[in-house]
Amino acid sequence: MEVDLWSGDFGLPSVDSNCLQILALTTFSKVPVKVNFSNNPWKWFSSTLPVFRSSSKGTMTKFSEVWSFFKSEVQNYDIESHLSKKDLSDINAYIAMVTHKLEPCLMYLWWGDEKNYIEFTRPWFAKKIPFPGNYFIPGHLQRKVDEMLKATFENIDESQIPAILFSDAQKCMTLLSEKLSHNEYFIGKKPTAFDAVAFSYLAPILMVPFPNSKQLQNHLKACTNLTKFVERIIERYFPVANKSDKSKFENASQTPSDDVDFPHKWRDIILSTLFASAAMIGYSLVVGIIRVSFNDKIEDEENDSDEEET
Repeated sequence: MEVDLWSGDFGLPSVDSNCLQILALTTFSKVPVKVNFSNNPWKWFSSTLPVFRSSSKGTMTKFSEVWSFFKSEVQNYDIESHLSKKDLSDINAYIAMVTHKLEPCLMYLWWGDEKNYIEFTRPWFAKKIPFPGNYFIPGHLQRKVDEMLKATFENIDESQIPAILFSDAQKCMTLLSEKLSHNEYFIGKKPTAFDAVAFSYLAPILMVPFPNSKQLQNHLKACTNLTKFVERIIERYFPVANKSDKSKFENASQTPSDDVDFPHKWRDIILSTLFASAAMIGYSLVVGIIRVSFNDKIEDEENDSDEEET
């Protein structure tokens, strides 16, 4: 079994919620899965990540598919085996709630907020995604989220959407805080699939430095038990991600960024110029030159035929 994910940053093993869900689930359950931080969804003919692959089940991209696969076909998956039927029912209900309330808000922070997208999201993904996908995948993902938000709030003025999203998310976080109370995990004494999902949404809100996210981030920080929940999971299950990010930030502070980026900037300029030139040449061949050449060939053949007749 293998899974391809968006890579981590800011102390997170992955910055993407869907990737965090599967990564946390496999880590909690100790299911042996090879993890690849590829940052290349088009490698698997997908518009985004994660992409989970199993020899018996094929390709899966949704958390629900992977979770169902683990429960039905993976022998050593037992993180919910100690729970009652009511607990299992609660897990499904809470997963549905947080997905409905937190996912749209987080997607808006990444892709819907103009300041976040221009100053933070697009540069981050463009730097991580391999060439030439870094030129079009961020825009594709942004349009996809924009369409999702418009479809969800079809009869609501666009200017009101952020307030609705933030209000729903804050109410959801308050409910989660009440549910968690003084416990380490939401249901039982061990992490479950719901802990994986809750962590996947709360962690980016808390730790990703969006330019426009203070309102939501401050509300989460006020729910101190949720903040400790996120920090506890990172410390216990993903300590390497946190340490590597701290080391990277320390190294970055010691090295002038302009000097480090200088050769890469020239590389990007050259590659982007070549890519743009190739695109223009390809377009010209399709709409112009091929047609002209074909017509010229026909004219030459007609002229040769006329000469033979005379």
